[in-house]
Amino acid sequence: MESMALYELEVDALIKAGHYKTSSELFKEALRSLLEIKPPLKLDVAVQLYGEGKVSIEKASEISGLCIEEFKEILARRGITRMVGYESREKLNKKVEELKTFRGK
Repeated sequence: MESMALYELEVDALIKAGHYKTSSELFKEALRSLLEIKPPLKLDVAVQLYGEGKVSIEKASEISGLCIEEFKEILARRGITRMVGYESREKLNKKVEELKTFRGK
């Protein structure tokens, strides 16, 4: 039998002791706590999520704890291009074609 890592035993113990219902619940609280005690990590999370197109600039600035203008400045300093929406290039091309068709009628 493969032995569990100490952190896995600790997670299991906290769940069995009734502090958390699931490991997911424990990890969510642990992450929230980590981000509270290490604020620069919040900025890194926000920049990464925004850069991957997973959150809007508004949500990213909220995550980072900065106003939108401050967040935009950080994006510029890090060389990250701002996005103007979530739609993929394919969806945008399809809409352009639909508009061309509509205008032709």
